[in-house]
Amino acid sequence: MKRYLGAVVLVSVAMCWPSFAKAASLSILPDPLVGSPGDTVLTSVEYTAQGAQVVALQFDVLYDPSALSLSDAQAGSAATLAGKDFFLFNTFSPGDTRFLIFGLNQNVFGDGSVADLTFQVSLNAPAGPYNLSLSGLVAADPNANAVLITNLNPPPSGAVPESSSWLLLGTGLAGLAAWRSRQGKTGTA
Repeated sequence: MKRYLGAVVLVSVAMCWPSFAKAASLSILPDPLVGSPGDTVLTSVEYTAQGAQVVALQFDVLYDPSALSLSDAQAGSAATLAGKDFFLFNTFSPGDTRFLIFGLNQNVFGDGSVADLTFQVSLNAPAGPYNLSLSGLVAADPNANAVLITNLNPPPSGAVPESSSWLLLGTGLAGLAAWRSRQGKTGTA
């Protein structure tokens, strides 16, 4: 009986392993930012695959607009190597900027920077450190399935995620599914 139970547990774990392995994480490095009024400070949004195959990302960067202003944003090395397009999609409110990183290819992100950000410290801001956080994390795999993204820089407990994130996720997943379906019909994948 013990052998049978042990075998059932092993088979169950083996069958569930793919769902456990599909996870990734995003973090802002360095955090917090250190600077003085008038300084330009650099940071990156870092991606770690942790067994996931991610081909599209969406996230918001939250910061204090009275102390910081986003002066530049570029695709990081992991996004560039995967051949992805980088969009500074929208600023929903001062201090909340959404980023979309995707492409019409099936190239997965490798570990590394997906976004390199440059902030300008306001002249009337107190001396740092300045905290940044991530919100609205959404990711998709090559089959347009959602992938769990662990947020290593969560927003403060009072922050509420933007409700339009669900609309953007649905639209992105539908686009990926349509592209995959079209590729299947033409015989190229």
